[in-house]
Amino acid sequence: MQSNNLLDFDDLLLKTYELFTSFPKVLSKYQQRYTYILVDEFQDTNMIQYNILKLLAEKSRNLFVVGDDDQSIYAFRGADYTNIKKFRIDFPDHKQFYLTQNYRSTQVILDGCNSLIKNNVNREDTKLWSNNPGTNEDCIIRQLRNHLEEADFVVGEIVRLYKDCKSYNDFAIIYRSTPLLRNFELRLIQENIPYRIYGGVSYLRRKEIKDIVCYLSLIIDHNDIFSFKRIINVPRRGIGDKTLVEIDKLLLEEKDLFKTIEKVKDKISPARYRALADFKTMIEELSQKLDELSLVDFYDEVLDKTGYLQMLIEEEDTEERITNLMEFKSILHQLDNDGQIATSREKLQAAFDEAMLSEEQTPLHKDPKDAVTLTTVHSAKGLEFRYVFFVGLDEGVFPSYGSMDDDEALEEERRVAYVGMTRAKEKLYLTSARERLLYGYTNIYRPSRFVLEFARGLKHFQNDWLDEEEKEGKTKEVEVKVKQTTIRNDTDYKVGDKILHKVYGEGTIVGINNQIGFVVFVKDQKVAKFDLTHPSITKLEKKGTN
Repeated sequence: MQSNNLLDFDDLLLKTYELFTSFPKVLSKYQQRYTYILVDEFQDTNMIQYNILKLLAEKSRNLFVVGDDDQSIYAFRGADYTNIKKFRIDFPDHKQFYLTQNYRSTQVILDGCNSLIKNNVNREDTKLWSNNPGTNEDCIIRQLRNHLEEADFVVGEIVRLYKDCKSYNDFAIIYRSTPLLRNFELRLIQENIPYRIYGGVSYLRRKEIKDIVCYLSLIIDHNDIFSFKRIINVPRRGIGDKTLVEIDKLLLEEKDLFKTIEKVKDKISPARYRALADFKTMIEELSQKLDELSLVDFYDEVLDKTGYLQMLIEEEDTEERITNLMEFKSILHQLDNDGQIATSREKLQAAFDEAMLSEEQTPLHKDPKDAVTLTTVHSAKGLEFRYVFFVGLDEGVFPSYGSMDDDEALEEERRVAYVGMTRAKEKLYLTSARERLLYGYTNIYRPSRFVLEFARGLKHFQNDWLDEEEKEGKTKEVEVKVKQTTIRNDTDYKVGDKILHKVYGEGTIVGINNQIGFVVFVKDQKVAKFDLTHPSITKLEKKGTN
């Protein structure tokens, strides 16, 4: 970058700071040019940004900052809400104004939000208030039996409320992480309710999901030309456009893709033909496996034999894409256990016929003018809706197990919850599920401590499970039992091995690149990268058949 005279975003900040500190005349020039400085969303500034501001305002002392430490939710990007405290120290002559009147939410909603956020220690002691008192019906808290009932409840409420408001733009479904999106997206499709994914991509439209769906489709139907063309070079197999042109020509006569592959041998190079023939053989072998295995086990075979998972493992910053692939197991797990007496092939074919796994339904929902908004909390910041459904509020999902032993991380998670709940204007739904299927695992959960902290601020709220949760303690974790296992300390790992991490608990290795393992953790419901030689990780060896 230096040899090409280029800067990235970090460099723009660092080099500006270096310029100001190394060349006083340059700093003086800009101090005179910018004599009044306003910074909005001050809690989202990072250390280097604050130091630049401090230098610029050093002479004029005219620095006006607006911020809310309760809405600092971008620590993962380097945001440092303690800049608010630094400002007070570095500018002791400041004047401070508290803007605590809220013009969005009813007082009932704010009572719950105030009750939630006061559990954070490192914050200003402020409390929001509203001129709109609201009613006891403004906050609805539900623990559903499982993730499917949760989606049914949310979509059912949208259908009911829509009869009066007549606008889907009034509704938002907010979630902490994208794997939770799938259930609600599919349920909205079933009800033919238009929706938009705000600040992200639909689960069904993500590249890795579309790719893997094409593999499954081609395994079922060897004549699926669209799927063949999409995934023939994913991962790369050295098959170019010229080869595909020759296949298209022969297809006009043969009408059969796999027979065409056999006949194209004389039209292309031997290396390209071998790649085509190997691909054809792989698809045929996987098709046979489909008749022998459960869908979840078959899916593992597809990820392995196609090389798709290994391709992602060898690329940079693909943890989220791998996580999405693992979550696809949940769809297959549901098909495996739908109670129907049918083969894996028949169940998968039926799912395609219903367009539950294909993208055919999604064009109906491309940027509609009137639609339900589905969004992560981080993307929802700054937005507001009449009706907000904050879903997936399970202890261990939100907050995640990984944040429970870290006070700073837990306070950040609580601020994220606070931001999501304050998006509601008239009615706020908080939902959790007793059983939740994520990444192909079904776990038992308790309602999130954030729900309990919110509920304590509602004078009218009474619920049996709330009393039970308070008795047993809000920080109790879901037990994850390691059945009939012994610990091994060797590092001879392979894909599919079970491991035990001292902090995150039990997990399954889904990919290995040298000694770096990609692990799906049962407790934390996420994919993470770890050095498999690290002493915090041990191998679990199964004993017996149970």
